[in-house]
Amino acid sequence: MFFWLFPRRHYVIWRRFGTMYQFHLQRLEVDCSLGHKVYRKPTHTNRYLHPLSHHHPAHKHSVLSSRVHRAHALCDHESLSQELDFLTTTFKQNGYNDHQIQRAMKPSRQILVPDNKPTATAFIPYTNNTYGRLSRMLAKYNIKSVAISHRKIASYLPSVKTA
Repeated sequence: MFFWLFPRRHYVIWRRFGTMYQFHLQRLEVDCSLGHKVYRKPTHTNRYLHPLSHHHPAHKHSVLSSRVHRAHALCDHESLSQELDFLTTTFKQNGYNDHQIQRAMKPSRQILVPDNKPTATAFIPYTNNTYGRLSRMLAKYNIKSVAISHRKIASYLPSVKTA
């Protein structure tokens, strides 16, 4: 489908990323090429998960890195630096320190996983601290640990339908 485009006209369109759809903004440049940048609704508050909240550090880091990844995926070269500057000031306003911001801004490196197959598998009941300690000890000997849930009281009782 072809559209007649007008100079400096902005269009909000959907773009698919895997199983998700995201908005992004397209604009027509003077040389009749299309530019892309992140679209935010006018009511967007720029509030993200606070760094002092009681969430796992990996979850707080993923808030930052997902915004940076979105900027790299949606923005063209001209608007990328502007978007990264905007994200930096937004993260600082939300309480993140410079180290956390720089860690999210730098590209992630792929960790090479050796192709060692485990020699055995241990099924361990999951308890808060014990499972983690045991699985680390077993990993030294190339034994894979799998957490299983405890038996609950309901598993000892007969089913309501059979009673």
